[in-house]
Amino acid sequence: MSRAPQVKPLNAKQKDLVQKAWALGYNDKLISAHPRINAEYLAVHRFRHEMGIDTKTISENRYDTWMRAILSAGNVEAILEKLGESYGVTPYSIRLLLWRHRSISFRAIQEEKLKKLDAERKKQLKKENNPFLV
Repeated sequence: MSRAPQVKPLNAKQKDLVQKAWALGYNDKLISAHPRINAEYLAVHRFRHEMGIDTKTISENRYDTWMRAILSAGNVEAILEKLGESYGVTPYSIRLLLWRHRSISFRAIQEEKLKKLDAERKKQLKKENNPFLV
């Protein structure tokens, strides 16, 4: 009869950091490898099951985080690179996953950003040309 491996449980600080990482969509493997958390993979995995959090929830959190970052960034390609490094995936994978799971078109995002930028520029020009506009 084999015994389950002994795993050091997470302390309160680690649990707090792990929950914050899950909210951002990081998976158990990436969380356990992070130097600030310094925990065994199995401890993180067990804690997630104790909390009743499934992998689908983590994935949805990841897609939400990616969308917020992409929509708030000026340069989409740069943010895709940073997200890819952080989550251990390629920028192409991010594009593909958001297309498959959220039907997000990066062409549409770029067009929307350009429209927003044009509107801001027009607003700024209006203020510069008319000193009475505040």
